[in-house]
Amino acid sequence: MIRLGLSLAVVGWVIYTAGGTQVGGWAIVLGLGILAVRFRPGRGAAGAGRITVGHSHGAGRPLLRHEGNHVHTARSEGVRVVSATVTPSSGLVKMHRGDVERMSSRAYLAFMYAGKAAAGTAVGCSADRANVRAERRRMQGAGLTTAEVRKIDALAQADAARYARSSKVDKYADRLGERGQL
Repeated sequence: MIRLGLSLAVVGWVIYTAGGTQVGGWAIVLGLGILAVRFRPGRGAAGAGRITVGHSHGAGRPLLRHEGNHVHTARSEGVRVVSATVTPSSGLVKMHRGDVERMSSRAYLAFMYAGKAAAGTAVGCSADRANVRAERRRMQGAGLTTAEVRKIDALAQADAARYARSSKVDKYADRLGERGQL
């Protein structure tokens, strides 16, 4: 998408300077429009927004419950899960990027805390923790006070723990264990 935007802008500039003002001008506008969508002010590249993919870690039932609660939390928060897969030592949950970008900070943090809450261990949660730190920085950059960020964080941890107690977590974990994917 970035290449397309840059290409259109460059081709438009070439056409514009060669005398094709209207066609070149529209190509420049279209190319820069594509780039503007990809690079939103204050957020960097759209691709550098919130993470929509899980990570590798752990093994056995804790891994299955970890990924199962990520799936359960995402679906409970209205986020479409594109796929969930596990191998003997890793797990990966992909969500629809548009849904992730629309999640509240509380829901996003609950998703990131979900694996640890269900597995009962933080083993392999370094990517989740990094995403939590990034979201906290994003909230503070948006003008929230430290106290407000802490309150949202505490509510998100409570949400993740509540989701982890659901029987759906074990249902998703069992499916992942049987099939290796959802």
